[in-house]
Amino acid sequence: MGTGERHRPGSGGPDGPERADAPDGPGRQGGRGGQGGKSAPTADAGRPGFPWLWLAPGVLVLLGLVVWGAVVYPDLPDEVPQHLGTDGVDSYAAKSVGSVFLPVFVYAGVLALMTGVTVFSLRMRPESELEPGARTSPFVNRPRTRAGVRLLARAQLFLACCIGLTMGLTCLVMWSTEKVDKSPGGGFELLTLAPTAVGVLALLGAVVRDRIADRSAR
Repeated sequence: MGTGERHRPGSGGPDGPERADAPDGPGRQGGRGGQGGKSAPTADAGRPGFPWLWLAPGVLVLLGLVVWGAVVYPDLPDEVPQHLGTDGVDSYAAKSVGSVFLPVFVYAGVLALMTGVTVFSLRMRPESELEPGARTSPFVNRPRTRAGVRLLARAQLFLACCIGLTMGLTCLVMWSTEKVDKSPGGGFELLTLAPTAVGVLALLGAVVRDRIADRSAR
């Protein structure tokens, strides 16, 4: 082969065949339309999955209320309690699907809302992964760590379940087959609020634990 013979690009030469990842080449790795290229890792690659097991108790409570209400509905009086005050029942309504299943409808809305809030929380990037100087909303309580994101999501679903238990205790009075005109007494009003109070404390505990873990990591 003569020393003056030229090699065409891509046909092989002293430096070998043209590289597929050469700049502006049609088959460069990661280029638009390129095949076989590896996508760059995204900031949300380690995002936690939705904790379905923590949603299950709330769903079971909702289904239990639906079944319970359907069973007792035929035996309920013509007027059913709608509000229980400190001195007893202070509001009644004519028996209907809307008046009887009002606690179920309220809890279904609460459960759907808390599920949406949990999804939103899981999509948030924790403060530890934000770019320096990144703008954040003062109205959003952003978790400090990725572990804090998972903990907050579970606590939110636990609170939703606790609210369902409060609704269930309220139904003990609203779905009584005998006319009720006074409070059961014995601190029943506080008892109905106890599950929700536990859920709120668990949520606050998750926030505090996230802050402590962030300080320990520094």
